[in-house]
Amino acid sequence: MTGSKRPFKLETCIAIAALAVALPAPAATTLEGKVRRVSDGDTVVLVVGGRDEYRIRLAHIDAPEVAHKEGEKDQPFGPQSGDSLSELVLRKQVTAVCNGADHNGRPICDIYIGTLHVNAEQVRRGYAMVYKRFVPQGSPLYAVEEAARRRQTGLWVDPNPIPPWEWRRMMKR
Repeated sequence: MTGSKRPFKLETCIAIAALAVALPAPAATTLEGKVRRVSDGDTVVLVVGGRDEYRIRLAHIDAPEVAHKEGEKDQPFGPQSGDSLSELVLRKQVTAVCNGADHNGRPICDIYIGTLHVNAEQVRRGYAMVYKRFVPQGSPLYAVEEAARRRQTGLWVDPNPIPPWEWRRMMKR
């Protein structure tokens, strides 16, 4: 072989894989602050320490879309989903437990007011769906969603609501 383009030896690959498995997952970051603004049914702006702002995406759920630009169309139940989240958190003190960031750099967090899990409450009210792409089967959120569907709550009054991830794909065309 010439140059620096030598392949990894099998032993090196095994060592790297073992190290990756042995390393602990990154710890969750906890933020406490007041919600300044609700952008839609799954995104808020949190102010921490009276000055630091974080645009936060609620983990494990996806809410109907609202139009953010001229010429865009609201998804059915998009405005109601934002209103529901506003009722829950706007100008209130919350705790955000964050694990990672989305493709836009927003922290992805579970939000709590005391013991109320806001993400699950949006699903319970029928104003968000479980974001199946990111939630493993067996998560308790699926039972919450199924109960909302059976009660025909929120977006579930429509027998076949369009999932937000499909709505976004349709609107890009």
